[in-house]
Amino acid sequence: MLVVATGEGTYEQIKKSVTLTIKLNNLVVRIALVLMSLFVLANLARTSLSHFLVRNIADSRITMNQGALAAAVIRQPESGRILLRLAGTEIEESASDPQRLINAQALALKAASLSPWDYRNWRTLGLAQDSEGKLEEATWAMRIASKLAPNNSEVNWMLANLLIRQGNRTEALQAFRTATQYSNDLLPAAMEVVWQAFDNELNVLNSLVSKDASSQMMLAQFLLEQAQIDDAIKVYRGITVEAKLNSQSAAAFLSQLIKFGRGGDARWLWGELVANYGRSGAQEGMIWNGGFESTAPKNFGHFDWAIRPSDYARIGFDRNIFRSGQRSLRLNFIGRDTTKLMGDIQLMVILNANKKYRLECFAKATNLVTPEGPRIALQNEKGIVAISEPVTGGTTDWQHLVVEFTAPADSATAQVSIIKIPRFEYEEPTKGSVWFDDFKLTEM
Repeated sequence: MLVVATGEGTYEQIKKSVTLTIKLNNLVVRIALVLMSLFVLANLARTSLSHFLVRNIADSRITMNQGALAAAVIRQPESGRILLRLAGTEIEESASDPQRLINAQALALKAASLSPWDYRNWRTLGLAQDSEGKLEEATWAMRIASKLAPNNSEVNWMLANLLIRQGNRTEALQAFRTATQYSNDLLPAAMEVVWQAFDNELNVLNSLVSKDASSQMMLAQFLLEQAQIDDAIKVYRGITVEAKLNSQSAAAFLSQLIKFGRGGDARWLWGELVANYGRSGAQEGMIWNGGFESTAPKNFGHFDWAIRPSDYARIGFDRNIFRSGQRSLRLNFIGRDTTKLMGDIQLMVILNANKKYRLECFAKATNLVTPEGPRIALQNEKGIVAISEPVTGGTTDWQHLVVEFTAPADSATAQVSIIKIPRFEYEEPTKGSVWFDDFKLTEM
């Protein structure tokens, strides 16, 4: 029964006076409404369950074997996401059964027909086709994937490789650019492929690499590995000082230059970097920081003093005793027998073959008790090239240590060192302190 009562008055009065009453006195109507409600609830539950199953089955983070996925496809044959995941599984396991590549293609193609705007379906189809050797078909599918996801690095990387294998270098180069633009990790491999495909053309390689510091550093490193050293140095010099100081690759580049026999170039680039960073004395003389006044930037200690812990002496800088400047290097010998220093204190220098040089410094001793004092020396990978007289024992003022030598013909790099080599298998311990300052290396 439905009753509607109205009366005269304002809108609010009329609104309050309207009464709607529904009475379900008929049993058939009641049952029909209950059944309809149950039907609606059942459909909602089925839809929710279906969405839940599809979401979880398609989630690659949840492990499912091929059998479970195949059963899910039977249950949800119109789910592109489940079809796609099963296609991926078929590709992964195709090594043991090539027939699975055919299955993967059929599954991916159906998924693409159900969801044509999802690039993943076309990417998977292209991957399956490529795995079966269908190069043109794979390229067609990957082109579609690339158009649907133009900034996707993975898709463009796959497309670029397909194109390069077909000899389509121009279009491949553009795909490589896109792939590396959004994923810099791909750049080293892309440079390798492009370098070979374009017959080592530097201009093409330059067009591939972005102008940001990270990409340019990778380019410099790559050119160095290809023995294009002059071009690598040119790229390296174009990178800002700040970017190089924050790059471990920039430091490694200098180390590789030294290994390739280009220590002079490495020394110049290093000095240029340190000078521009505002460190004093960067390019002054053949020995940088001969007075121990400066500190090289972190990771760039190539041509600065390398000091490592010693079992025979405590080594550090002294701001109270010095010959010039404000610091010196101090060695406090701890009195351990058969005292030895070899490679504990050294600095790399660059020499010109067969040229005559003069190495000198000043040393001061206090209460030095020793069978023989420490010396300054020049060493290379073959051993000691030149060595000075030892520091005099006892307590002395600043002593002038000098050694003259001719640079070897077969080695451009050498190490200036402070050494103490025992003369016998056993020696009395060395005690006391020695200060070193004002190292200098000059060509005569």
